[in-house]
Amino acid sequence: MNDKGARLGWLLGGTGSLLWIIILAGVQAYRGQVLSAVIAAGFFVIGLLYLFIFAPWKHVQTQVRFLYLGFIFIVIGAAAYLFCIWYPGAIGESFNIYQLFILLPLFTPVFVFGKKKWSDLHNPGVNKAHE
Repeated sequence: MNDKGARLGWLLGGTGSLLWIIILAGVQAYRGQVLSAVIAAGFFVIGLLYLFIFAPWKHVQTQVRFLYLGFIFIVIGAAAYLFCIWYPGAIGESFNIYQLFILLPLFTPVFVFGKKKWSDLHNPGVNKAHE
């Protein structure tokens, strides 16, 4: 089965969701905050490495949701770091626990894929979910 579209979706979609990190790293570097720019760029590189190392077609027997979780935590870590750098002191003054609900859409793939593995999604003859 041709799974080129799914592979491109994983790689290009993941890379697209990391672009804002490298853009903000560039802004930090322009502002003269080189250390925070390097740390942010590190999050970007770690995210890219994760996309290639833990690609679902390399781990065909691992549930796809677990592969997404690792990537999501990298993105959330980068967001938390950059938020703290961009708005120092903002967490203490105006943070509300309900603001974390804005992160829920990030977990959509975890619920959509459920317990499915790459092998379940791309080998219809072996797919036990449709029997």
